[in-house]
Amino acid sequence: MPATSPVNNTQTPGGGWHRGTTNAASELLGAVDGIAAGHKDNKTAQKKIGKLQKKPKKKSADKILDSYTLGLRRANKTREVDLGPSERFHVISYEEGDDEKLGKRLGCLRCEVLQAGGWSSAGIGDVLSAEDVYVLLTVDGLVARTNTRNDARAPTWHAKERRAFELEVRDARATLFVAVADEDDAPMEMDAYIGRCALPLRALRPSTTYDAWLPLRLEGTRDEENAIDARHLVKGRRLKDAAALDPTQKMSRGSVRLRLRMDWEDGGVAAARSVLMGGPVLTKHVVLPETISGRKQRDVARFALWGEAGDHGDPCVEPVATHRVMDHLSDLLDAWASLKGALPAYIGRLSRYERPLRSLLAFAAWWTTCQNPQRAWAWLWVLTALAFRDSLYGGGDSQLQQAQFTFLDWVKLAVFGKQLTPLKPTTKEDAWLAEKKAIVRAAIVSEELKMEDWRRKHLKPPPKEPEPTTEVYKTWSLNPLAPLLRPIQKALLKNVRKIRPLQNALTGRDDPVFVSTCAGVCFLIAGLLFVWSELIHHHVAHYLAALKYALVRAIGIALFGPQNFLLVRSKKAKKRAAQAREALILIDGRNRFAYLIQKTWRAHHKRVKDAEKAREAKEAALEKARKLQIRRDKLTAKMHAKGLQTAEEIIKSRTEAEIAQHDAAALMKLDATLAKQLTPRKPHKLANELGIGEYVGEATRLLEKTPNGFKMSKPNATPTEFDPKGIKTTSHVRETSFADIVSVAPNDPARPKTVTFSHREEGSAKAHRLKQHTLTFENEREAEDFADGLRAVVRLHNRGELGGHSADPLDEKEALLAKLEDETDFEHTVVTVPEPVVGGLLPAALVERGAWLCPARSRVVDDKGTSEAPMSPRLTEEEEDLQEDF
Repeated sequence: MPATSPVNNTQTPGGGWHRGTTNAASELLGAVDGIAAGHKDNKTAQKKIGKLQKKPKKKSADKILDSYTLGLRRANKTREVDLGPSERFHVISYEEGDDEKLGKRLGCLRCEVLQAGGWSSAGIGDVLSAEDVYVLLTVDGLVARTNTRNDARAPTWHAKERRAFELEVRDARATLFVAVADEDDAPMEMDAYIGRCALPLRALRPSTTYDAWLPLRLEGTRDEENAIDARHLVKGRRLKDAAALDPTQKMSRGSVRLRLRMDWEDGGVAAARSVLMGGPVLTKHVVLPETISGRKQRDVARFALWGEAGDHGDPCVEPVATHRVMDHLSDLLDAWASLKGALPAYIGRLSRYERPLRSLLAFAAWWTTCQNPQRAWAWLWVLTALAFRDSLYGGGDSQLQQAQFTFLDWVKLAVFGKQLTPLKPTTKEDAWLAEKKAIVRAAIVSEELKMEDWRRKHLKPPPKEPEPTTEVYKTWSLNPLAPLLRPIQKALLKNVRKIRPLQNALTGRDDPVFVSTCAGVCFLIAGLLFVWSELIHHHVAHYLAALKYALVRAIGIALFGPQNFLLVRSKKAKKRAAQAREALILIDGRNRFAYLIQKTWRAHHKRVKDAEKAREAKEAALEKARKLQIRRDKLTAKMHAKGLQTAEEIIKSRTEAEIAQHDAAALMKLDATLAKQLTPRKPHKLANELGIGEYVGEATRLLEKTPNGFKMSKPNATPTEFDPKGIKTTSHVRETSFADIVSVAPNDPARPKTVTFSHREEGSAKAHRLKQHTLTFENEREAEDFADGLRAVVRLHNRGELGGHSADPLDEKEALLAKLEDETDFEHTVVTVPEPVVGGLLPAALVERGAWLCPARSRVVDDKGTSEAPMSPRLTEEEEDLQEDF
């Protein structure tokens, strides 16, 4: 899809008003939050905050207080959500020629970040300001990032901002990982985590647009799950105030609103067959530049992929806490209880005739099995397949509470290869069903929490619960029980991570492809068993009975036959003779020495024989490989004589042609970019009067094309007595040859307009020194074209195909920098993507809690983003006051 003209997405802190007013309002905002936290009565605190916001007591007595109040009003003003189509989708894709490492392109995920909010502000944000929020998305190693919304408790992104992305997908088992973080301007401080979520892509119906709310989690505890289940209690309230309006939301991590659409190139056929066909589990990485910003984004990407403190080496690392141990233990007990009670519950539903046809089928299975016991296994597989099939329908729930395609849809895709039609937009009936279930669940959670609080107050003294920790990479703890709890907590989490994927998959909604495949395999096995019981068993039953009796007789002869008497006597005689020989050897010293020599020689001879056999086996393998290569060469020569190419040559030439075509297009873009004579800047971060960092740009640099490369001209910044700032009309010119460029850094999602590259210094004395340049362009399209062109130049240089120049050998440092294009293990720049679990059958998202969207707040929309049941409108301030009074 062609992209529209690029838009400058530069955001000014505070939405365009004065920086001093921003900080003043933020400071008062923190003070008001402190007052609210100190009040026991939540309604009283909210009323006092409202009075302070609407009716400040001092209007003209103190100018500073006036600026605080004005800033507070503007900071609390919520931006309206822009549901219109985004002006540009930023394409995030792999480099050409990566088919062997990452597989072929299967489709693309179109994702738009609309808004976020609803989290508790405890431990988030600076002292003087609210959260500076951004959203980071990653799919199969590709990273996309929105622009930062400064001082926003409920941020929204408009259509002109950097919010829409098109991410390439090369694995049907891929997972969309989302992280919401609070940006920190301090260079040595990492960004604070707000929450994360995961969504398996093959759970979405192909070519269907979803307006989805995804609940966020930080620690994955029961308190966060209760906040998610009870979210309907604050329905219609402003997102920035939702966490403070109900006790059930005090541990809420909020949610993020995305507009998703998964487009498969084959309509979803490869995704539907992914469980049957399998495929290699490829290790993929998130590669980011070795800069301060790159390290921060690497840390947030690690959080999105692995959680609060885990990584690829050990995903079960998390801060030690007693409540985490209890949560993991509760998960294991719940899984065991559900597994133990599944069969009795299923039999009870059949006996109660909740589904009459299914109960009659069970009765027919029992009756026919009594006639022929061989049918028992076939009927068992049939009922198992029907149980898998029933889980896809969700028991008559709403549209988004069940699987997005049924078993028959999977058969059309996987068996017949027919594409599915997109889902229709959500109707009012579906939305009502989802909200009804959400209301019931919220009421149950609220009652449980109230009863728990009553028991803690009246039945027994309240236990001393440890304070939840918010530190990351925490391997130590002030808890005195930490040495004892750490191995227990880690062992419990390992078992939870093994059980949770199957538990989530068997619900049917999180991965309908796996459940449908299991149902299809069960039906196939049942059919084969029916053929066996009805057609084949009668013919082979006689032979099986004879074989069974013969096997039983053979076992009896081997155990109790008379031959055992002779075998035991001969074995004893041999043993006595060996003992006599050893006794004689031990008495005579000469015989003993000869015995030891003989024993040593035999061991040495055995080692020599084993080494000779290994060498012969290796030579035989090499000879076999040589003969195979000779045979291949002969076949290749015959095909060449006929004017044909082998499959390997066709794939290699096709790959080389694709790379060459991509490089040619990239070089044309680079040539057009240099012909524009752009004026990028080199940014510097300085501190203003309030101690807050701001980007201050240098004077513009002019990029001009040269015969062998390009040159950058910049003002001479030498201060003089006539020119204290060092700004002169004369310029310093630096020319860079394409042959001297060594590497181009990976794209930085936090700074999409910057390009960093390294090249050799000019001059004989500095021939082996490298220098890095970072340029910031006016828009992202210019930066992407410039970076792609430089990467094409580096590839041509490494292959020795750069016109008029032979590739010089790279030294160790240059070779290390050149590996940036190959996604090697750079320290602090590479994060490994979680692999599919359960033998590569299930997406990594199923390890997480609740790998699905919120059905009561999400909708299936049409291409225009509308449905019959729109989102619930937000209450006005007057309606909220009336609801509080009620």
